[in-house]
Amino acid sequence: MKKGRWLILLAILAFIYFFFIAGPTGLIRLFKLQKREKKVLQEIKRTKVEIEIIRREIKRLGKDTAFIKMIASKYLGMVEKKGEDSSKKDTVQKP
Repeated sequence: MKKGRWLILLAILAFIYFFFIAGPTGLIRLFKLQKREKKVLQEIKRTKVEIEIIRREIKRLGKDTAFIKMIASKYLGMVEKKGEDSSKKDTVQKP
């Protein structure tokens, strides 16, 4: 009879271990998910900051020709030719 009790106890402990500690809803998974949640929230904060910076740049691109020239030089490798009048307002010609 004692052997049967030990088997029942062992089965109960295995059940508890699997479902409450190591199973798909266990504590180990919970801790991993909490760690992942922290990382995702940090990434969301960084992305929001980047979005705000880009919004400000878009506003400046619509108003500030000097900023447009700086961006063109920095990202596109465009350089203003010597003798070009930089005070002229850039216009787009329509066909």
